[in-house]
Amino acid sequence: MAAVLQHLQRGSTGPAVSVLQQRLNEEGATPPLEVDGIFGAKTEAAVKAFQSSQGLEPDGIVGPLTRAALGIAEPGPERGGNLTDLVPIPADINPGFTFCRQTTMLNTLGRPCTLSADCTQVTNERVLNLLVENEDVGPFRVSGLGPAVEALKRIFAEVQAQEPALFAALGTAGMLCCRRVRTTDGSISPNFSNHSWGTAVDIKIDGQLDPRNDGQALRGLLMLHPFFNREGFFWGAGFGGTSEDSMHFEAADELVRDWQQQGLLG
Repeated sequence: MAAVLQHLQRGSTGPAVSVLQQRLNEEGATPPLEVDGIFGAKTEAAVKAFQSSQGLEPDGIVGPLTRAALGIAEPGPERGGNLTDLVPIPADINPGFTFCRQTTMLNTLGRPCTLSADCTQVTNERVLNLLVENEDVGPFRVSGLGPAVEALKRIFAEVQAQEPALFAALGTAGMLCCRRVRTTDGSISPNFSNHSWGTAVDIKIDGQLDPRNDGQALRGLLMLHPFFNREGFFWGAGFGGTSEDSMHFEAADELVRDWQQQGLLG
């Protein structure tokens, strides 16, 4: 069964909840749910039980992976609200991926530049030899590490084919920028941002930046993140706490190690 459903959790109401309840009943919800379009405690319990049976985080929120397991698709923007709506960040994101650790980047590519608060010139010759500049990746141009830029081309080609309205709304706040990690609490980070190697990109939706550290994401970013996950990128919404950064996508630790094993990093 294929149906269309919005991001749902306890308190949601309407036809989309009825679709969810029907699918849960088809999957053997016990006791069977009343298909009343109200996401209450019984529906939440049924969602958690289904998530547990599928090896998903049992948070009771119908996010991308739970939708996929139920065979229910995320609506496009014309059916599911505005791309710039703020929606809760589900727990079932970045399956099998971890943020790229500083030690991985330093051990793989070395220090990219002199650590500073603002963007500075990359001075590491190995990194410089791997960079591509002003490359067209579909919705915009970027400068970044070659394998990451090639991955963006594939990601955005898939977005254009499957979600053309989302593709048309995509913009960027930058990719290559050699600097330290920017914090939200005023502290000074001792670490390089992964933008320093050109393996991370910040995405705008209809010209808007997503607010950091609010537990929410622009709907367009929520729709976009599965495309990045499929190419091995980690979504910054998964940093959690004061580090939550939903506009940020970076090559996951696993992907960088894979690039190294394939000889793509020189």
